[in-house]
Amino acid sequence: MDKQKTSRSAPPNDGRFSPPAYWYYGLLLLVILFFAAIRFRLRDIPLERDEGEYAYAGQLMLQGIPPYKLAYTMKLPGTFAAYAAIMAVFGQTPAGIHLGFLLVNAATTVLIYFLAVLLSGRLAGLVAAASYALLSTSASVLGFAATLRTSLCSQRSQGSCFC
Repeated sequence: MDKQKTSRSAPPNDGRFSPPAYWYYGLLLLVILFFAAIRFRLRDIPLERDEGEYAYAGQLMLQGIPPYKLAYTMKLPGTFAAYAAIMAVFGQTPAGIHLGFLLVNAATTVLIYFLAVLLSGRLAGLVAAASYALLSTSASVLGFAATLRTSLCSQRSQGSCFC
């Protein structure tokens, strides 16, 4: 009996070009850097209404005042804590808040890439990540503002990837 050769190499090539994984990572990095450059240029825009509310509650938390003691709102305190953490690291300015959420948006883009790779492959992951990066900068969803939607997209994509 002949021993069959078992190989753990890539499946047979059917004539189509299949780029290596690092190409996709490089393109993902370019997408992230492109949209980060746009967000970085606009980091000094004034805070949007909700951003101001979250930032104020976050400042109070940084001063040791518990949520809802001086600022009354129907929103949950997790967003205030996220703003407090970002302001503790990047400063209590609009530029600091927007810079922190630039990083949150970049992390969400990466998580969406990996989620789509798990579901449909690398090309779909790249398309999904680029689509999120593009749509998250849209004015129709207040894309340049660090609103609750920004942090919720990050939390949802984390939960989807790690569950």
